[in-house]
Amino acid sequence: MTPDSIRILLESAPDGYFVHDVEGRILDVNERSCIDLGYSREHLLTKTINDISCGATPAENAAIWANAPPGLSLTFRQVAKRSDGSTFPVEISITCQTIDEQKLFLGLARDISDREAARIAIERSNSDLEYRVDDRTRELREAREKLQAVMDSAHDAILFQDREGRYQVVSKSAEMLSGIRASDALGKTAIDLFGSDIGQRIRSEEERVLSSGETSTSEESLPLLGESKSFLTTRSVHRSPLGEVTGLVTIARDVTDLKKNEQRIRQEHDRLMLAASVGG
Repeated sequence: MTPDSIRILLESAPDGYFVHDVEGRILDVNERSCIDLGYSREHLLTKTINDISCGATPAENAAIWANAPPGLSLTFRQVAKRSDGSTFPVEISITCQTIDEQKLFLGLARDISDREAARIAIERSNSDLEYRVDDRTRELREAREKLQAVMDSAHDAILFQDREGRYQVVSKSAEMLSGIRASDALGKTAIDLFGSDIGQRIRSEEERVLSSGETSTSEESLPLLGESKSFLTTRSVHRSPLGEVTGLVTIARDVTDLKKNEQRIRQEHDRLMLAASVGG
């Protein structure tokens, strides 16, 4: 794979690609980043990460970048800021690498607005269900239909489970990504669907989130559709209006192709570095 082919791969990626140095200066971006943020490439290359994100202060970011060891990889949520001042949620996957004796940060940013909208819709819908189950049957049915419509429009798999881990709501994307029909999953647990070994590992993580109340994001591999597929899975508890934990909201993004692309880029980078060292 040549540097030109790597560039073509980056430009065709569905996520925004960026590179910045230890000072936060943006050194490279792809077209997806320009579209998402509303800047031209030339304009973005005059910016820093602090100009296009909200959250940590510049001083806090500077400390993080300065102390980050090469090889470190992180996935976290951030709020991106467009050129017009509007904001949107993103999920950042970033790695710290030393290239030509310079510490750089290579990242991918995915707009997760639809995922956040689905999560909020789930919370609102379930709140409505608890308050109005006796006298607003029609309204609840409409709320469920709207919720399902929002979920079915999302690219990520979205699931709702009760406290025992039984699937109660399954999105269309979850069916497509897994090959498991919603009718076959409803009322069952991960152990029922994936067997004892994999299912118990998933169930242990679900129980940890349910007991701690803390949101969990982790990478998981599952045997689906005849291959091992990688997912970036976020789990968070759903609470009743009284604050009681009533279930679990799970959102999973298929990162199988992204992991393969990262591996190709890493292998090509290592090959080029080796060739450069031998040539030198």
